[in-house]
Amino acid sequence: MKPLLAKLRLRIKRGIDAESLLRDASFRQTRVFLFSTLTLFLLAGFVIPTALIASAAQEFSFIDDYASPFPFVVNTTFQAAGVFLFWPVCFYLLFSKKVF
Repeated sequence: MKPLLAKLRLRIKRGIDAESLLRDASFRQTRVFLFSTLTLFLLAGFVIPTALIASAAQEFSFIDDYASPFPFVVNTTFQAAGVFLFWPVCFYLLFSKKVF
């Protein structure tokens, strides 16, 4: 608690700079956005498919030439990386600061 109060006191002494507040808000928005995309990627690309395969592993084994269900997990992970990591970050970087 003390470091937070010391930081607040120092900010009050220096005066609140509007530009630094906007920079902090922009950094927080970027952090929340990246955390959200990473969470969606992990859930949709890894956690949900592995839970589904774990519930009925025999049904996902020996399909075509695959002896184990691992290639299915890798495939969904790469697809989720494209959908939830690559494209949203590309669109996020295309927008200007005025949009946010």
